[in-house]
Amino acid sequence: MMMYLKSLKLCLSCSTCTYEHGKAKNPWPNVDAVSGSLLYYYGLKEFNYYTVLFSLSRVMGIVSQIVINRALRIPITRPKSVTIDWLKNNI
Repeated sequence: MMMYLKSLKLCLSCSTCTYEHGKAKNPWPNVDAVSGSLLYYYGLKEFNYYTVLFSLSRVMGIVSQIVINRALRIPITRPKSVTIDWLKNNI
């Protein structure tokens, strides 16, 4: 876990530095940058599987959204967030 925190701190400090010097418009690292270091820390050193794992996690999010939207009979959208209270009131 300490390795994860160190890599997160490094990503954030690099992002701030490049933003301050005008080297990038959006310097914030994506989730894959930190997730990869976490996978490596926990022993998954076969890098070819990283893309597969990242894709599967995104697919699970999309599928769960489709299922809940179909259950509520609402169109498939990409909401910022939905609270538990909203779900309780609208189901």
